[in-house]
Amino acid sequence: MRKLFSLMLVVLGAAALVSCSKDDDDVLRDGEGVITFVTEAKRIEVKKDSYYEPEEDLYLETFNAESITIDWGDGNEDEYVPVREEYKDEDGEIEVYYEIIPEHTYTDGNSSHTITVRGKIKWFIIDDCEVTSIDVTKCPALEGLDCRNNQLTSLDISKNTALHRLECYGNQFSASAMNKIYNDLPQGRVDEDGIRSSLRCDKLGDYSIAENKRWYVYVY
Repeated sequence: MRKLFSLMLVVLGAAALVSCSKDDDDVLRDGEGVITFVTEAKRIEVKKDSYYEPEEDLYLETFNAESITIDWGDGNEDEYVPVREEYKDEDGEIEVYYEIIPEHTYTDGNSSHTITVRGKIKWFIIDDCEVTSIDVTKCPALEGLDCRNNQLTSLDISKNTALHRLECYGNQFSASAMNKIYNDLPQGRVDEDGIRSSLRCDKLGDYSIAENKRWYVYVY
């Protein structure tokens, strides 16, 4: 009986360890965020525009050189290390940023895929990529979001208190959906480079709500 009881304790302990390990996978580290979106695109790629400049479907900037992971929703998960880039600003000072430009092709025949991006994401661009929904609520440190020219009908930015730039025109938002976006915007600000918070959107709803929050609004 004592041996049976000891065996039960071992089994229970192992189960607890497995559960804790799974919970640990769901816990975000300091400054880490998660963005999830659904796309009907068959390929995420870097294209050439009419001026032969790179045009990315998916582009990220991170806060530092730590890697991010992308679960492509088809059984493939990749880890990416950001590339350190730098440029001179108007004052001749060196500015540093870290970027990732991933690509992926789907061959499983499914009509849509749910993609999950995890890491210290600063800017997130996913434009013109047949995106039908996106969840950025688990990425509160996000400063820039560009999701223009997709198929979105709603966008929840109520948790994105650090947001400084948003481009969301060319989607399927109603006037009420845009009013929610205006109301959810954090208070606008001028950053250390003197750049004011900006919003680019379709001419829907009452965008003066955003202007009253000190956002510069461009309407299309």
